[in-house]
Amino acid sequence: MLRVLLQFVVVLWTFAVVFSFIDAAGRQWRIKRWSAKLLAICRVRLAFSNWHGGVTPPHALIVVNHVS
Repeated sequence: MLRVLLQFVVVLWTFAVVFSFIDAAGRQWRIKRWSAKLLAICRVRLAFSNWHGGVTPPHALIVVNHVS
């Protein structure tokens, strides 16, 4: 839980300080990197299936299936 809390502190600092000085591509890269780190901390495995012929839609729905 402490690692998740630390990640949120880092993200808040990044939003407050770093995002003011970088372009949109830099913001997207940092958001993707942070998201991947958070998923790894929570032990979530991500699988992506693209059924749109290689074109990613601008908005997507995340569907989760829990298997015990």
